[in-house]
Amino acid sequence: MNDETLQRANLLMQHNRFDLAIEAYRQVLADSPEHAVAHASLGWCLTKCGRLDAGESHILQAVQLSPDKDYVHQIHGLHLIQRQHYAEAEAAIARALEIQPEYAPYYALLASTLSSQGKFAAAVAAAQQGISLSPSNVPCVIEKLLAQIDLNDFPAVEETIQLALRLAPESSVPHAAQGYVLLNQKEFASAADAFREALRLEPQMLWARNGLAQCLKERFPWYAKAAGFRLLTLSKHALRWYVMFAAIAIYGLVRYALAAPPKPAYFLELPLLIFFTTVFLTFSIEPLAVWLLAFDREGKHLLLPQQIRFASAVVGLLSLAILFWIAGFVAFLGQISYDAWPLYMMAFSVASPIPPLSKAFECEFGGASDSIWSVIGIAVVAGLICFSLAAWSLLGSFPLDANYYTCLGLVIVNMATLGASVLMPLTRFPQGKAK
Repeated sequence: MNDETLQRANLLMQHNRFDLAIEAYRQVLADSPEHAVAHASLGWCLTKCGRLDAGESHILQAVQLSPDKDYVHQIHGLHLIQRQHYAEAEAAIARALEIQPEYAPYYALLASTLSSQGKFAAAVAAAQQGISLSPSNVPCVIEKLLAQIDLNDFPAVEETIQLALRLAPESSVPHAAQGYVLLNQKEFASAADAFREALRLEPQMLWARNGLAQCLKERFPWYAKAAGFRLLTLSKHALRWYVMFAAIAIYGLVRYALAAPPKPAYFLELPLLIFFTTVFLTFSIEPLAVWLLAFDREGKHLLLPQQIRFASAVVGLLSLAILFWIAGFVAFLGQISYDAWPLYMMAFSVASPIPPLSKAFECEFGGASDSIWSVIGIAVVAGLICFSLAAWSLLGSFPLDANYYTCLGLVIVNMATLGASVLMPLTRFPQGKAK
């Protein structure tokens, strides 16, 4: 009876009926409380149901009961992957391999765990070891090609893709991978066809949807050049230029504060107007392309609601900032009676959240981590304060010269949020979700 119950529980787990499998495994454990495999499988089912702590308790009990069983270490590794404890998962899978070194699927699992830690070369080596043991093992081939793409080893990945297509022509992953190879070669039409084939096989595959969306964005005449400039200005090397411009602006502010009337403001105004205008436009390129894609007949089906909301927020802020900037320029030309600098400050304030918002926009599924939301909050609060002070000075309720000093605070905040937006690690649309 216990064996029959265990077989039924295993079958339910294989068919992802985890809630029913939990009850069946508990029946097994009621008769055999030290059944390590039942503990491990129950722990995995609880994990898949979101009950991570309860799942971990059963899995650790299984490891304690049967440390010589590779299965319990495999389940332990899977549980740790679910919790994103990749280094510990790597150790657990390594223990499974010590017990069963000839089992190719464990090498695929190890390669996936290594890729999740950014150890792509090691992942390729692990997957290749699995392929050496079992040349037709599809998970190992898939993990190898994904790691090769992460390494930008496109010449080598083409051979792996062809192998994957021979072994698993109905798998969406090699078709999507082929799309990324063609995308790297700027063969956008062929890449789009590869992504469409991947989506035919797996309509909800985010990796392929993201790739096809990229192909469609490349049709915009301005996008390719603008996107290249964007990558240049968002690189970590660009931070030295950001610091240089900020130093010039601060020097201009100090010179303005110490000088006798008439006070020279150009050392402050020119760097801010040129530098920050360029930065805000740069950070808006990708959201603007996505916002336009939302009006495309095919493209709108590839975007997630969160992406559209983030893109719309960035485009809205950018549009409002441009209006204030134009008003400031008109005032500078003397066409309206207002002073130009408060209007520039209002444009600067409105645009302040754009860099961190753009960073959050590119995070996984259009969401963002708590840290980037904190950066967005800081930029919003600083922008609102400076916008209010600029508006009051425009209405004559706040000294006009004080705008230059409030500008210093906004420059400092923006340099901090800009640095965070560049340096904060990006959570990409995950390849692992494609499998």
